[in-house]
Amino acid sequence: MYLNEPLFPTPQQQGLMYLMLPAADPRITKTEIKVGWATDRRRQRQRAKAHRQISPGMDTVAIWPATREYEENFHRRNAHDAMPGKREWYFPALAIIQAIRHEIRTHDEAGTVTWLNGYTERRSVARMQELLVAADRVEYLMTQYRGTGTL
Repeated sequence: MYLNEPLFPTPQQQGLMYLMLPAADPRITKTEIKVGWATDRRRQRQRAKAHRQISPGMDTVAIWPATREYEENFHRRNAHDAMPGKREWYFPALAIIQAIRHEIRTHDEAGTVTWLNGYTERRSVARMQELLVAADRVEYLMTQYRGTGTL
């Protein structure tokens, strides 16, 4: 916490939304997607570092300006794809990928998206689609082997 930062951000407080995806590495088996908010770039880097310690193999892909209220509305609209008990973490579902793509495209056209770690809009969407296929494959395997004790 910084001295000039309020303990609880106001809904209208300007900050940054950020997108984190599992790294494109065959050793990384995660499929979750994180969309978060931070008061500033320094705070976002600290949160990204903490998330990488909790969930290794995550890359921060993009950041764009948004108020706290805007970010909360995003999560409220997409709550059906959120992981249980993790408001900012999502299963890779087509609806959340489309919602994130819409967010990024809107801000990218305005020139307010900062791409990180070599990502672009095209690469980030392709990575989310890979996660969707991987998650579908895991779900398929789980349904095929459920109850057999062989998975």
